[in-house]
Amino acid sequence: MLVASLLFAVMGACVKLAAAQYSIAEIVFYRSLLGVIGLGVFVRLRGLSLATRLPWMHLRRGAVGTVSLSLWFFSTTLLPLGTAFTFPCVTAMLSRVVSSAERGLYMGVQQTFGGITRVAFPIILGIAFDAISQPSPFWISAAVVLMTLTMGRDLEKYAPRVVKG
Repeated sequence: MLVASLLFAVMGACVKLAAAQYSIAEIVFYRSLLGVIGLGVFVRLRGLSLATRLPWMHLRRGAVGTVSLSLWFFSTTLLPLGTAFTFPCVTAMLSRVVSSAERGLYMGVQQTFGGITRVAFPIILGIAFDAISQPSPFWISAAVVLMTLTMGRDLEKYAPRVVKG
């Protein structure tokens, strides 16, 4: 779970950096090319086949996937770096520790607080920048991140245990 979150964050950072020089279409192409190569290696090593009885279904799924990946990468280029990468990680961690019956409520609360902080914190930290000092927004943000890390440190204890048998 942590490795997947890390890899998503790294991919988002790479998209953010690549978008300065390349178009979204090029980034989507090369990201998809890496996926095709990885899938090809997997299929070859397992001795499987890529033949399908539903080619139009796979084509439609590929088209929808390409559009959604393009929109995701485009929106990533518009967001500040921290916002673009912490949100998917927090969502993944929450989905792991919250039961499926309560998941919608928790995701709704997360979306609500995320929206409020994306509006309120730039205002609050702008006031701190003007009233306290130039580095104060960075120190305040560092303190909030540290508090968040200490709160999330023991979340794994609450994750449902899967018994293999």
